Amino acid sequence: MGESTRNGVAAIDDFTIVLDEPWHMESCGIELFEGLGQLWKLVQRYGMKTPLMINVVDSQSICVRTLSAVRDETGRWQLTDQTPPTNTTQEGKSIAFPLIIDSTDSSGNVLKVRVQLARSTPLSNREQLIDAV
Repeated sequence: MGESTRNGVAAIDDFTIVLDEPWHMESCGIELFEGLGQLWKLVQRYGMKTPLMINVVDSQSICVRTLSAVRDETGRWQLTDQTPPTNTTQEGKSIAFPLIIDSTDSSGNVLKVRVQLARSTPLSNREQLIDAV
């Protein structure tokens, strides 16, 4: 299956999101998660019920962000940062990709999605040959 790209976000498979651009990576802010359409489509596809609790963990098992998500009457997702103010483990450190987004709905159903940067995506043999030319 080839990669598809939309708004700077590519997908390798249903459960991996590849970010083409490292926007907002230093803080891993809410803006990043609002733009992950693939995540929200999966939440809808699997019938997850609001509210959602979303934990974002980096490759070093450090919690980067905790969010709650509810859908408003227009169908848009409203995110609230629930990251404890005492969570200073990431202060001054870069975030280690890939990230794991672990979403749990009000019924206890869990959806895990991997987020990685495009530059950390292994190139196919064809891409390596093209880059070498």
